[in-house]
Amino acid sequence: MKIKKLVLYATTITLLIGGFHMKISRDAKAYNDNINAIVETVNDDDFNITAHRGFSSTNVENTIESIYYACEKDYVDTLEVDARMTGDGRIVLSHNDDLNTSITNKVTISDTPYDELMTTTFRYYRNIFRNIDFASPDWPFVYERNKALWNREYHLIGLREGIETCGDKEVLLDLKFQDDYRIFTQELIKELDGVDTSNIIFQGFNTEAMRYLRDNSNFKVQILIDNKPKIEQTMDFDRVGIRYDLITYDLIDKYLSEGKKVAVWTINNEKELNYVVGIAGDHYQDIVYISDYPDMLAVKLDEYKLAKAKVKTLKR
Repeated sequence: MKIKKLVLYATTITLLIGGFHMKISRDAKAYNDNINAIVETVNDDDFNITAHRGFSSTNVENTIESIYYACEKDYVDTLEVDARMTGDGRIVLSHNDDLNTSITNKVTISDTPYDELMTTTFRYYRNIFRNIDFASPDWPFVYERNKALWNREYHLIGLREGIETCGDKEVLLDLKFQDDYRIFTQELIKELDGVDTSNIIFQGFNTEAMRYLRDNSNFKVQILIDNKPKIEQTMDFDRVGIRYDLITYDLIDKYLSEGKKVAVWTINNEKELNYVVGIAGDHYQDIVYISDYPDMLAVKLDEYKLAKAKVKTLKR
């Protein structure tokens, strides 16, 4: 009798879990289909949207595939990619220094020669629950995209190849300094020799390094702000990228009134987007939106714009 009950309980739990997964898949597909049906009709001139690490919610981040996919989209204005140094002083596109070749094995970029990295096949095991907020209506969509990337094979690309792949799109190059930023800067200038860098914005968290880069090159430089004290410490930069939960209306208004460019990162679900738009107020079209899900942002921002226009019409 006990065995029968256990089998019944196990069967019931299995059916419930299976049904739950089916509902997630259905909800994700409906949300994704709605985004795809609308996004290509969105007026791409009204908002500045940056694809974070390439189109990293549909392809492995910082790969040639994620860059190509983002380049195809008119609503994507800018591509953000990450750069770091190899063991022999070259530069590749990668956010993390440690990369998986299997579920148990990793390769460290800063300890490995460039040529070896270029011939290595990596596997993507980023947390499938990243960017999920269960209070946000898009969470099944986010979850399904994360799940689709799990265990995906990919290859690294070098700095120059990545930049050239971006074509005419603006590039936001996030510099992952580790040791001597002066050496990094010298290699950066060397590898980009002969490349038109007028459409590249170089950004980073290291304030000292970014000041050095700004003062020793003709590059456009953007400082990344991830804590409140850093806001006052970086007022000498004319481009800022600020974490979304640090913004206030007064701060955005101050930056913009001083002629600064303001980017907000990283906005990866509807709840975060609604927060940013609400805080930005009448400046919501003046800031740069950085996201792993630029298609979702393009649709939701357009909906918000249409809703505001409707409210204005009703008030007349």
